[in-house]
Amino acid sequence: MDIKKERKPKKVISNKVVITCSLMAVFLVLLILTLSKNASVARADILVSKVMQGDLEITVKGSGNLRSESVRFISAPSSAVVKEVLVKPGEEVKVGQVIASLENLELAQEVENAEWVLSQAKANYRKTGVNNKMAMLELLDSVAEAKSKIRFAKMELEATELLASKGIVSKISYEKLKENLKQQRRTLEFLEGKQQILSEAHDELLSIANDEVVQRENEYKSIKGRFEQLTVRAQFEGILQSLSVEPGQSLSLGQKIALIGSSNELISVIKIPQNQAQKVSLGDVAQLTNGRDKFTGKVARIAPVVTDNSVEIEINFEDTPPSSVRPQQSVDASIITGTLKNVMYITRPTISRENSTLSLYKLNSQGDIATLTPFRMGSTAGNKIVISGDIKQGQEVVISDLSQLASKQNEELKIY
Repeated sequence: MDIKKERKPKKVISNKVVITCSLMAVFLVLLILTLSKNASVARADILVSKVMQGDLEITVKGSGNLRSESVRFISAPSSAVVKEVLVKPGEEVKVGQVIASLENLELAQEVENAEWVLSQAKANYRKTGVNNKMAMLELLDSVAEAKSKIRFAKMELEATELLASKGIVSKISYEKLKENLKQQRRTLEFLEGKQQILSEAHDELLSIANDEVVQRENEYKSIKGRFEQLTVRAQFEGILQSLSVEPGQSLSLGQKIALIGSSNELISVIKIPQNQAQKVSLGDVAQLTNGRDKFTGKVARIAPVVTDNSVEIEINFEDTPPSSVRPQQSVDASIITGTLKNVMYITRPTISRENSTLSLYKLNSQGDIATLTPFRMGSTAGNKIVISGDIKQGQEVVISDLSQLASKQNEELKIY
């Protein structure tokens, strides 16, 4: 038996739909063409620069801070604990002013021990001197006694000599007296020699005792000096630029405590773009400002290396800097690298580059129509750039980035 298949009806696109879509496509094309031929922009939405003519200083701008030419690091004289901090970064300090006090109990004990050893050495020196004097006095007493015996022996001999000549006293007795006098003189000679040797020996002993005192005194001064350094003082007048410690902190020998910079000997350290560095020369004049005062300097050093696409420039003050400047203060600099004579220039467009061609919209005299015109860009001077081409002094150009409109269809731009 035959089964009849039902035919599915074909979809038929309505003529109305086709016509409607065609009209919409035509409308969009016309709209695009109309917009492209009549591109416009509000004057308030664009930046315009008037063409100026005259001498133009070529400047390179940069920013940085002021630094002290003379700086002094203060480090811990020994291991210690911070007991007290008396000055904060940014404060002025005088010579000898206490910045912080440290504590080291072991060092304090060493000072006491060294002081006791020194006192013992001094006592030994005095004792040596006293002993020497006593020995010398005893010897002097012996010398005096010997001299006395000599006088007595001499007197006895002289008295006996007459008696011996008369035979009253035997010759042997007389000779014994003569020998006794000689012996007493030898004894005196020995004692006087001993006195000289003892005097020299005493001087040597005193010298040795004194050397001991000097050695112990130097040791004491060294330890006492280290102990006194626990009271951290400013070594010269300036600004406390940094303080790396706080109360209760433990420090090791040589650990950084503070940095003091001179407030009188300052330099400006400025960073400029790498692509501008070749314009700058040593001796170029620079105008600087710290936001409050303006001052002048000269380029003293140009770093030979590039860091983060920047080159570091050092600028020395020409005159005494104003009182408002301080180390670590931020400054802006404008370095004058030359002067272009009688050139036309405009405010530099954001998309401009030196020595290149750039198309900009040039406004008519009424300021309501701008025509896309190619110009030659020359040297830059800060936020200014030299311009040449079909342009006159006093005319205006749009310096906003309108590259999305700059095409053959938008050679003219309506300004409202």
